[in-house]
Amino acid sequence: MSGSFRARRPASPPPDIPKLPLVSQRFPHPRGDHLDADERRAVASKGFGPGRTRPYPSGGLDIAFGEWKLLFVIVLVALAVRLFRLSKPNSVV
Repeated sequence: MSGSFRARRPASPPPDIPKLPLVSQRFPHPRGDHLDADERRAVASKGFGPGRTRPYPSGGLDIAFGEWKLLFVIVLVALAVRLFRLSKPNSVV
């Protein structure tokens, strides 16, 4: 059985695809972003993974006031349509 198995080499990539350069920087983040041992222990006790200090990603929604109003109007229209459709069923069982 072991004689019928032959190890195959992985296919090599085509020669025309350029290779990506390796990152030469040893520590890609600035020193101020690194946590000391006590801070890492406190973060780990909260259940976050390594490098995570908040339960949500950085950034967030940047929505203008007009976009909030438009979203509110769309939700109200959708709610009104749904309640109207529920009040007038197509058939009665």
